[in-house]
Amino acid sequence: MTVEIPAELEQYLRQELSKGEYRSEGELILDAVRVLRELKARHEGLRQDIHAAIAQSDRGESEPLDIEAIRAEGRERLTGQSKES
Repeated sequence: MTVEIPAELEQYLRQELSKGEYRSEGELILDAVRVLRELKARHEGLRQDIHAAIAQSDRGESEPLDIEAIRAEGRERLTGQSKES
């Protein structure tokens, strides 16, 4: 397979290769395609979750958000992350 890469992306590829994490352009491109596939799968999963939540709400099966609980969870996550860093 032959692929033409725009100059700005080629420059990015060369920068990544120079870091030594990848042995070849092919290895870097294969990793990029794997990441793209995973990202698309995650996005599709999120879309499905959103559609399910909308349908649940349309059926009147949703509950109001507890803003204080959400804030507390956010604070807990931030505090936990700052301790790990």
